[in-house]
Amino acid sequence: MQSAISATLLGASSGGPALRAGRGTPRRVAARAASRVPPPSPSCDPHPDAATSSSAPSSSTTTTTSQQAARAAPAAVVRTRRDVIGLAAAAAAAAAAAASIGAAPPAWAKKPADTKSVGSYLPPSPASAGVPEGYVLYTVDPRTTPATRAGVLKPPLYSFSLHPSMRQQPLVNSRTGDFCFPGCAEPWYELEAKSEAIGKVFLCALFLKKLRPGSRGDGGGLTVEDLGAPDVFARAVGPLVTGEGYEEEDLVAASTRREADGEVFYDVELLASTADASGPHRFVSATLHKDVVFLFVGAATKAQWGKTGGEAAIKAMARSFRAC
Repeated sequence: MQSAISATLLGASSGGPALRAGRGTPRRVAARAASRVPPPSPSCDPHPDAATSSSAPSSSTTTTTSQQAARAAPAAVVRTRRDVIGLAAAAAAAAAAAASIGAAPPAWAKKPADTKSVGSYLPPSPASAGVPEGYVLYTVDPRTTPATRAGVLKPPLYSFSLHPSMRQQPLVNSRTGDFCFPGCAEPWYELEAKSEAIGKVFLCALFLKKLRPGSRGDGGGLTVEDLGAPDVFARAVGPLVTGEGYEEEDLVAASTRREADGEVFYDVELLASTADASGPHRFVSATLHKDVVFLFVGAATKAQWGKTGGEAAIKAMARSFRAC
């Protein structure tokens, strides 16, 4: 027994795998011994696989980016589990960066197509519409709006062109007249669309008797000119156009326009002193069709009107309106 103990102690003192009381298992002893190994010198060969790879035949003479990165990196010392996790994460990041060099951007990084703008689903406007190339055609049918579904507006109805960046906006019942058709006496909205660069457009409609009490139900062959001069008409519909009030000094220009098909329009431009959040610049093309007055209105802020092409786009859309 004495000789066995002496042999064990002798083995421990000579670097053998002997156990020491209270110092742990052989695996832990080996781990502590490895942790005392000094780190490699900075002058070590940065290509540790050179000795083995020189004797192996090479299938390609091209050196990849990931191989260059791996060879240029100094050897790391692994002492704990945290070191292992850190090295694994760094290796994964380096591999991903190397693989992405020269590669196409991933699908999620590409800008998705705008499927909400009218340009993504409406057909192109015909050349006869007189609008810039790229505009799209909006045509109402008997199922499109509450007024057409209720039979208040009867076919043939109306159409107009929209800038492709416009997005149609939802309308609440209080604005569409859906809650009171077919007996509504107040104006209602048929459509509203917006674009951040251009501004807002909306189509407002009202019965002729609202502006001319006692008028016949079919309009009696009247045109918008029978509702007064353009400036008089602007005063009558001004609050509908601005969303607020109307002052005489708000009027910038007013004129009459006759189309080839005989339809008569009033074009009115306002710079509203009091207007809603859509901005002070307003442009309206108005016409009378049967017993309904249509107001195609464009609204823009000062920046949209003057800097981002809002004025030209709004006037083009408004002047494209046709009541069939």
